[in-house]
Amino acid sequence: MLGVLCVLAGGLTGDVDFRRDVRPLLSRSCFPCHGPDDGAREADLRLDLASVLADERRILVPDAPAESLLFERVTDPDDPMPPADSGHDLNADEVEILRAWIAGGAAFESHWAF
Repeated sequence: MLGVLCVLAGGLTGDVDFRRDVRPLLSRSCFPCHGPDDGAREADLRLDLASVLADERRILVPDAPAESLLFERVTDPDDPMPPADSGHDLNADEVEILRAWIAGGAAFESHWAF
């Protein structure tokens, strides 16, 4: 699924689709600590809701990956998210998908069944 997208020096080729590319990535790597489970949630942060766009901590700043705390944290070489020992690491292609999604406006789309 994610492997179909090619990463070139200039960025992703093709469009990043939230439901196809971003939600599965967030679900696997971010939701275990920042998702719907109240008991497992860390840092009082939910990445599964579009309301994160209005978070005063600037978690997601549409069209501005460099200003988005989410992108800063997943690219921080000293203290990356998800933590290295979590088993939910992101590879370079996945980080690029997040960058392209944020750069493209960070639009959330609901699940097709809702």
